[in-house]
Amino acid sequence: MINLLSQIPLSWVKVIIMVLFLSLVIWMWLTPREYIFRSSPDNKRWRDLRIWGTLIIIVQVIIYLIF
Repeated sequence: MINLLSQIPLSWVKVIIMVLFLSLVIWMWLTPREYIFRSSPDNKRWRDLRIWGTLIIIVQVIIYLIF
């Protein structure tokens, strides 16, 4: 198994990671709005966890691409 993984080029690993990050963002935005604001006292925009999650993933992608 280790030999098989070591044969994968690093460029493909980056592509796979980016696809995983993108699928996570898509999954977050497909989550119903009612579920996101379930325990929130109001529906203000800054309480939307999808926005915060997307921002965090963008930061992680930038860091991943730099290093």
